[in-house]
Amino acid sequence: MADDQLYVMRIAPGDGPMDPELAASLDNVRKVTAHDPNRWRNNPEKKRKALEGLGKLLAEWQTENGAFTEEEMARARALVYGADVRS
Repeated sequence: MADDQLYVMRIAPGDGPMDPELAASLDNVRKVTAHDPNRWRNNPEKKRKALEGLGKLLAEWQTENGAFTEEEMARARALVYGADVRS
């Protein structure tokens, strides 16, 4: 994903254009956080530790509940990589 992209989910009803001041504010937040040293992209050690912790949580869950099914794994891949599991 490119750092120069801004993605916004509109929650409020209506289909008119976004307020220019709000759009500018959101873009400013994106620019500031792009260089945040605590962001995963900018801190490989923090990312590694977080992924290790996630791996441990998933392993514990599987120990208590059984291995993930192929369907669960397909759904997880779809969520992570953006694939459509219905196709």
